[in-house]
Amino acid sequence: MFLNWLYTVLTEIGIDFNAFTGNKDERIKAQKYCYILGKFYNLPIDGSFSLYINGPYNSKLADTLYGITRKKSTINTVEIDENLRGVINRITEVFPANDPNIVNILEIYTTYDFISNHYPNWTDEQRSNELQRLKGHLPEFNNIVNNLVSYQQRLAA
Repeated sequence: MFLNWLYTVLTEIGIDFNAFTGNKDERIKAQKYCYILGKFYNLPIDGSFSLYINGPYNSKLADTLYGITRKKSTINTVEIDENLRGVINRITEVFPANDPNIVNILEIYTTYDFISNHYPNWTDEQRSNELQRLKGHLPEFNNIVNNLVSYQQRLAA
């Protein structure tokens, strides 16, 4: 049942499970969308996120996502309740899957959020410096960072 639910939600958001196995960007997007879903819908995933090369990563979630691709032919979509529909709409409005920079946007946003949640005593400058150290190499870094507050406000609305 959970695989059906997760498949339905991620497909609605824009994850292409046909491309998942051979496309690193789809795998990164799926992890980051699940991270964001966890904040708004208490996504029931085993394991926890840790900071990894491409931002927050959950190895048990990766196993679950690969499980979806292996069992895709037997997975059925499920009804999405009104509350979750609102969450999906908000996420896709703020982070549209077809945005050409979406992988970098999600990676920077979720990394900053992870740092903020795990180091609450850090100053804004310390968080910004750490984000620059970890993700400053990504294209459009400065533009994305300038929109972090906007992303956060729009998700929380």
